[in-house]
Order: sequence, then C-alpha cells, then structure tokens
Amino acid sequence: MLEQKSARPTAFLAKGEALHIVAVGDVIDGTYRIESLSPTQIVVTYLPLNQRQTLSPAGGQP
Repeated sequence: MLEQKSARPTAFLAKGEALHIVAVGDVIDGTYRIESLSPTQIVVTYLPLNQRQTLSPAGGQP
C-alpha cells in the first residue's frame, strides 16, 4: 500500500509479523533497497546479488 499524502511517498511492507514503512532509498534488513514507489509497482534491489525485482502492491491502482 502506498501512502501518497506524505511529503515523501512511503509504502507499508509486511514480512512475517514485522511491518516496514519504507521510502525510496531505504534498506530493509540490509538486504533490499527501495528503488522506486508508485501506486502500481514497487521496485527493489536484492543487494547480495544486485538484482532488481518488481512487486505489485495489494490494493494498488493505476
């Protein structure tokens, strides 16, 4: 889910019981870096392999 009303767009990501509120440039668990956020996709880089991945957020609307 993308929070668009904040000055800096953020997304809420869940991993197990943990909730991460992230913005572009943030690193999660030293493993994933948030590259871009939009209502339809979240682009992250898996840092150990420097591999980009695209996620489709639940409830995202074009």
